[in-house]
Amino acid sequence: MARAKNVDRSEARRRFREARAAEIAAARAAVEDGDDEGGGLDPVTGRPLAAAAETAPLEAEQPGRRGFRLPDFRADIAAVPTLFRTRKRLFVPFLLVLAGFLLTLAQNQGLFVDATSGPIVATITQLTLDPRSLLVFFLIGFLAPRASYIFGFLLGVFNALLLTILLAMSASGPNVNPADATTVMVNLSFQAVLMGTIMAAFAAWYRNFLRGSQERGRRARAEREAKQLAAKKAEARAAKRPARPAAP
Repeated sequence: MARAKNVDRSEARRRFREARAAEIAAARAAVEDGDDEGGGLDPVTGRPLAAAAETAPLEAEQPGRRGFRLPDFRADIAAVPTLFRTRKRLFVPFLLVLAGFLLTLAQNQGLFVDATSGPIVATITQLTLDPRSLLVFFLIGFLAPRASYIFGFLLGVFNALLLTILLAMSASGPNVNPADATTVMVNLSFQAVLMGTIMAAFAAWYRNFLRGSQERGRRARAEREAKQLAAKKAEARAAKRPARPAAP
């Protein structure tokens, strides 16, 4: 009897894993096609299936694998246009860099140079346009559901292009050495592309690490609660059993 119960439980767990994998696979397909409306919930975590499809690989596909893994470059490149079309938040880091560029142009024209607005604008441009701040690259890595390194690379190229325009405009001045301006332009452009790719990939890994830690903590709490409930039920059953009469 006990052996039959164990077999039934194993079969039930197997069917549950297969059903959950199928649900998340369907949600992932909807996310990649841009048709997801966020309706279904993961029966284990209570989170939307679309979020589960975005943030973690299927358990059946990658059992026990965590941390860094080689990306699927072809699939990631193919997913970029769809993600740009369906995830409007991915444009936020690009808009921040563009805002820093426009503010720098305004300061070069004599605007926002007073004691009040000057330091504020300078801080904004340092955080958004200067590739050494890493803020916008980290942000796009968090926002991209997949292919974060590609979005970081694209943002780095966009940043490098705007920096090149600014440095080309400043290099036309009478007191600027063109050779020095070219060196600075190449260095900053290289930093923007390289650090954009690396930091976006790291931000995506860190985001998945945090979410994985939350999921593990949630499962651990559920297991503890299940054990406590089982112990209480066992105590209740033991209390209901009639006491055995003492042997004469």
